[in-house]
Amino acid sequence: MTARRHKFLTLGVFFSLFLLPMASRAQVSLAATSGTASGTFTTLNAAFTAINAGTHKGAITITITANTSEPTTPVPLLASGTGSSSYTSINIGTSGNDTIFSASSPSANRGIVELAGADNVTIDGDDPNTAGIQRALVILAATGTTTGVACIRLSSNSTSGTDGADNNIVKNCVLIGSSNSATAAPTSYGIQFANGTSTSSSGTGAYNSQNTLIQNNEIYRCYYGINARGGSTTYAIPNTVIKGNIIGKSDTSYNVTNYGIYLYYTSTVISNAILITDNDIQVGEASIGINTNIGGVYLSSYNTGAVIRNNNIHNVANPSTGGWGAYGIALTSSSGMDSIKIFNNFIRDITATGYTTGIPTSYENFGIFISSVGVGLMINHNTIFLNAPNSTNLSSSNTSSACIQFSSSSYTASSILNNILVNN
Repeated sequence: MTARRHKFLTLGVFFSLFLLPMASRAQVSLAATSGTASGTFTTLNAAFTAINAGTHKGAITITITANTSEPTTPVPLLASGTGSSSYTSINIGTSGNDTIFSASSPSANRGIVELAGADNVTIDGDDPNTAGIQRALVILAATGTTTGVACIRLSSNSTSGTDGADNNIVKNCVLIGSSNSATAAPTSYGIQFANGTSTSSSGTGAYNSQNTLIQNNEIYRCYYGINARGGSTTYAIPNTVIKGNIIGKSDTSYNVTNYGIYLYYTSTVISNAILITDNDIQVGEASIGINTNIGGVYLSSYNTGAVIRNNNIHNVANPSTGGWGAYGIALTSSSGMDSIKIFNNFIRDITATGYTTGIPTSYENFGIFISSVGVGLMINHNTIFLNAPNSTNLSSSNTSSACIQFSSSSYTASSILNNILVNN
């Protein structure tokens, strides 16, 4: 992280100091190829209101020109054709080193920035005035006890699969969630897939939101780094790509608590499977732990054909005295888990308390943990290095762990080869 972004993290402590100054001038500029050609606003949500009303149309460019303080209740950007809205594409960028702040007390189970059925939207935090790719746009949630706050919420707007948020890109941003401690509470998200224009929960996925790219972001201080969740077996989130992101931080004030990337109903056929590639992921922290199993990449139901490759998954730590699992990659469902490919990943420093001497168990530290049912699993060319469990909380001197652990006898692997496995 650059010195500039460290400054934004520090500024989060003084969140309220920005509220009054930011109300005095426009922080958002807009240009459109149809309708009213330009506009200025004090918040991004105000720009969304104007677009939803059909004031600005065609190909729209939104530029964050100074720090904003978004409203307590967000305004979702709706799909073109909903009401009076009419646009072909929307590009949201920055003039350089700007922060989108949540309200001081954001609404529960909502996003700071919400796309509800909106298609062809790009949120790009690159600084156009600096050479190379920069992560210059920060989306920062106020810490607190409010549950379900997301920095970015990618939402479908029906349960019939007719209004998914399609062809959207989130890249080159720094997303800092609302968690107020290194432990689990409250549930919060860097990026959340959801449904509807009002409140949602971690169990409500997006219905048929297709072709999402999440690339080169930094995501900190939340329970879920990315909650990639579809709505059902019929309406998954096909062709999702999560690439080149940094998720989690060793600083306990900014760690990702539970899941780096959580996958559920992402695909039911191999041809539109999710791709997780080239990410740097760490989860949990070394001194506290939480009373649930944690994972760098955690696959629940219906992720047929998922490809997990070239990721650096490290420092996944859960030293809870209650004895819970810590996994680099976990496959944990009895449904829709065929033909998953895990290759060329570097998985290291996965630590838990050493809860029991028995195998199989889920309450240990595992590089790759499989408790699923399925066929066609491939685990090739990975390097897995396990440290010893956290000795402070050991419940037995003869504990169990594994680089690769099959806790299910019902998953048939088609290929496990050329892996380097070291278990200390």
